[in-house]
Amino acid sequence: MAETPCVESQLRALVEQAPGPMALFDRDMNLLAVSGPWHAGHAGAQMDGAGLPADTPDTWRDAFQHGLQGETVHGPAHRSLDADSGATRWTMQPWRDETGVVAGVVVMLSQGGHEPDLGADSLAAARERLRIQALVFRNAQEGIVITDERCEVIDANPAFERITEYPLAEIRGRHMRFIKSGRHDRHFYRSMWETLLATGRWQGEIWNRRKSGDLYVAWLSISAVRDESGRVTNFVGTSIDLTRGGFARGELEQRAYQDPLTGTPNRVFMMSRLKHAIDRAVRHRQQGAVLFLDLDGFRAVNEAYGHPVGDELLRQVADRLRGRLREIDTVARLAGDEFVVILEDVSGARSAATVAQALLEELVPPFPLVPATLTEIGASIGIALFPSDGDEPALLVQRADEALYLAKQGGRGTFRFF
Repeated sequence: MAETPCVESQLRALVEQAPGPMALFDRDMNLLAVSGPWHAGHAGAQMDGAGLPADTPDTWRDAFQHGLQGETVHGPAHRSLDADSGATRWTMQPWRDETGVVAGVVVMLSQGGHEPDLGADSLAAARERLRIQALVFRNAQEGIVITDERCEVIDANPAFERITEYPLAEIRGRHMRFIKSGRHDRHFYRSMWETLLATGRWQGEIWNRRKSGDLYVAWLSISAVRDESGRVTNFVGTSIDLTRGGFARGELEQRAYQDPLTGTPNRVFMMSRLKHAIDRAVRHRQQGAVLFLDLDGFRAVNEAYGHPVGDELLRQVADRLRGRLREIDTVARLAGDEFVVILEDVSGARSAATVAQALLEELVPPFPLVPATLTEIGASIGIALFPSDGDEPALLVQRADEALYLAKQGGRGTFRFF
């Protein structure tokens, strides 16, 4: 995609907020943006189809051509450019797109010998700032999408294209509902928008759908952009793909949402997911379960073969647990050899027990470890149901932990309910 629209939109904002008379033109002399003082001073001016006053002298049009060649040009103000602004001089500076090509000029009017500028910044400094912002936008590992006030896509970076599998050319102008997963109800979106419009920001976990149809979980942050009058003009969304380990791992480690050893969510992020699961269960009158799992015999492996082998064992345990769960379920490592599994939309205690037994059986086959070759361990599980056993994440985890204690007292290798 061409980079000019991104630079142009940001230059428009700089020009529109300038304290003095200023206008932004493209290469064809089309007027792209003006400041408040420019607009006030030229409200009655007659503009031709190219965007310039009809009686603009040829000398000024010649200066425009010099500007397009990369030159900065100064001159005395003409009455059609001066109007009622009181300007006595004009300065014309070229502006460039991200490829370095001159894409138009900025015209600034000044009084007396005072040189115009973009407020406290020179145009050159503003261009450099825009260049750096564009580099950050393109190279960020987070998916970034910019929409208008109607939530229709204006721009997106390569990371967003990778996450959603949609090329920008295919989604520009489309409403953001094209990645809607169907897993969230109206209450979820209503709450999100109420928070966003009231505070200017919203962040949380959300399910979306890729072009291929696959569902994925993202950690999404949305910011509202407002103009000087307070009107929302744009939304900027940044997202981290929590499903694909390769992309999400580096991002989540930096933000402390993921356990760096196993690649599963850590305690902080697990609590966030559990909160969402409880809310959904309450709204839809469903049931869910929290399974607190502790490995039996893990300490002996650590003492016999060392922590590197123990770490590899934990990674293999996490992989086996993930392999026996549905896409909507969550497995998280809390600390040491403790894992928590969140089961959503289960039919009741019997369904949770079936899953618990399946997970215990999944951990029975020996684990291939080096130098320990094949290592056998076991596990015990404590179960708490929600919302019947509690509707707060910390309380549910605590009660599942209490049930785990009963399971270990009962001989290990089994499960117990709170």
